[in-house]
Amino acid sequence: MELKIDKAYCVNLDKRPEKWERFQDAYKQTGLEWQLERFSAVDGSKFTDEFIINSPFKKSGALENRKGRWACALSHAEIHKDAIKNGHEYIAVFEDDCWFKDLETFKEDLQRSIDQLPDDWKVIMFGGKPYKKNRKIPEYETYSSELVTARQVYETHGYIARVPKVSKVLIDLWEVKGLGADSATVRDQKNGGHYLTNPVLCSQQPGWSDLIHQEAAYHGKTTFKVKKKLPEIMPDAPKNKTLF
Repeated sequence: MELKIDKAYCVNLDKRPEKWERFQDAYKQTGLEWQLERFSAVDGSKFTDEFIINSPFKKSGALENRKGRWACALSHAEIHKDAIKNGHEYIAVFEDDCWFKDLETFKEDLQRSIDQLPDDWKVIMFGGKPYKKNRKIPEYETYSSELVTARQVYETHGYIARVPKVSKVLIDLWEVKGLGADSATVRDQKNGGHYLTNPVLCSQQPGWSDLIHQEAAYHGKTTFKVKKKLPEIMPDAPKNKTLF
């Protein structure tokens, strides 16, 4: 399957031009030919305390962190609204701290995963972190040799979205329901259609986080491992393959 990506967006704060420059350099090395556009991120530091307190975003935590987290969600919402406005069918979305695990093979590795997508897919994530917050369902399930079905996979640093299938739903979850960027995608994962490349192709670059206002390594390059083996749902799924 060959996808015609109408536009690739990179979410970047105006005050962090160095992160945009770094991402552009890495993106060029992947060989991707999608039209890349810098998307000016919503700046949570400009929110007043009253605004965030009275907003739909009710996640607990320090007020400044809440501002950053909802600003991130609103940035993704604005991207999807732009895609709808322009009649796009497929968009790629990157956050500016997206780190490609292998620049030279990213394009080919991603294509192998895309080739295995079912007809009813909605989102394919390039990376993510499983969290078992709801113990009644698994974090992910094996779908094929290059994909897992996402059930509770967080983070939005890199993904392709099928705009007509998912954008309006996500916009509602971000703007109206007040969910975080990744929490909204996890909410929709229960409805199916969300997939994650296996192994993951992207992670997040360690460094200063404008969301939580401190240095953040997330799971870094090698520290996070999924310990449990993927369930053998399909016979061609490699037994020794993990998400990292």
